[in-house]
Amino acid sequence: MAKWPKGQPECPKCQGKRVSFIRPRMLWTCLTCRKQFSVEVGTIFEDSPVVLDKWLCVMWASQYGMTKHRNPKHHQQNPQSSLSPGLTQKGCQQSPPDQPDIKPELHSDAAPKEQTWKDITLHNKIMIVLTVVGIVVASIGGIIYYFQLRTAHDSLTLLQKQFKESQRPYIAITGFTVHHLNVTASTEPDLGAPVSASVHYKNIGKSAAFKFTIHRHMLFASAADNFRADDLPGASGNDVIDPGTEGFTTAASLRDTYAPESLMIDPNDLVNWNGQAILVFGAIYYMDSGGTLYCTPYSQMYNPLGKNWIAAADFSTDNKSHQHTENELCPKGER
Repeated sequence: MAKWPKGQPECPKCQGKRVSFIRPRMLWTCLTCRKQFSVEVGTIFEDSPVVLDKWLCVMWASQYGMTKHRNPKHHQQNPQSSLSPGLTQKGCQQSPPDQPDIKPELHSDAAPKEQTWKDITLHNKIMIVLTVVGIVVASIGGIIYYFQLRTAHDSLTLLQKQFKESQRPYIAITGFTVHHLNVTASTEPDLGAPVSASVHYKNIGKSAAFKFTIHRHMLFASAADNFRADDLPGASGNDVIDPGTEGFTTAASLRDTYAPESLMIDPNDLVNWNGQAILVFGAIYYMDSGGTLYCTPYSQMYNPLGKNWIAAADFSTDNKSHQHTENELCPKGER
């Protein structure tokens, strides 16, 4: 070898002769100082990023071109004569080992053949089937997961509603009494005199009722067609009814039972009782601490013959049937 005349590589750092060759990297390693070096060390090619075989090809091409220009006939007879020692024309014409030959792509004007299921390889068929199965399984899993989430959400919503119901205020109607206008005890009303009815209530819930508002109305049976909800539904009062608190409100026999309610009653606005059935109805509005609106409707009819109270959802007067529901009295709010 021209690099090492004696054929024995030596370390450029310590001139050691004990070296080991690393074939994959084309390097030597000095076993004395552990320095790695190549055949390019100490030459003009040492710091070049271009590999040595490319340089040799360039050198050959340069020498080959000059020889061909000077004596073309000689080159045609003996093309190997212009090569450097140890380098052949075939070695420079071939692509480097790490760069595969690039073949030109052939274009054809003919339409490409449509690929059918039979043309697909078994491996690709298996991959297609597995992909489809995976999509189907993922879709089914997504649907199941959605229904599980929906079920969990509905269950949580139901639990929240049940908890809210268990902790809410609840104003219940506990009884009715009818009497003379100036008497609050449960005495009998007087014929030919104004009457009043007391509606008793109690907060049987677990929390306080806020903005307590009660609407009360009274109609005699002959005016039962005027039965309807209050004109101003909703909770607008300032009273707070704590749990367990009881109370009552009084409805009087007014000419216009839907007139603005007041504690002061003008005697000229009263109507005397003539012995007919008495219909007492209305609604109680209130809110919980969270602002949820509630409504408790009530409708009862006093039967003077039996001297008792009956539900007024369906009653008859003067051979005429009147059908009502308590929902009519609560157009707003939860029951």
